Amino acid sequence: MPGKCKFQVAWLSKDIYKDWLVKDPQDIQLARCKACCKAIKLQTMGEAALTSHAAGCGHKAAVRKLVEATNANEDAHASHWVTAVKRNCACMGAQSTQSAQCTLHLG
Repeated sequence: MPGKCKFQVAWLSKDIYKDWLVKDPQDIQLARCKACCKAIKLQTMGEAALTSHAAGCGHKAAVRKLVEATNANEDAHASHWVTAVKRNCACMGAQSTQSAQCTLHLG
């Protein structure tokens, strides 16, 4: 149904989403990308909105960095980066779909 799509918990176990997808704690018609620190509107496109987001170059680069940092926990720089992502993504729990306050430097 148009306008009625909502977050599906089953998406969290799919390989394509498991590294970055987070359920929005406030709105069932939003998903969150923890790699990009962005809200993804689901209400009209549903899962297609996730695949569209995942296809973006910026998202792919951010996920690569997130996975590298996660896999290199013993590396102090990677550990610092993961901590920085957690700090910078305070918007993950925000109600707003705007994430301008979450600027990540992925270089």
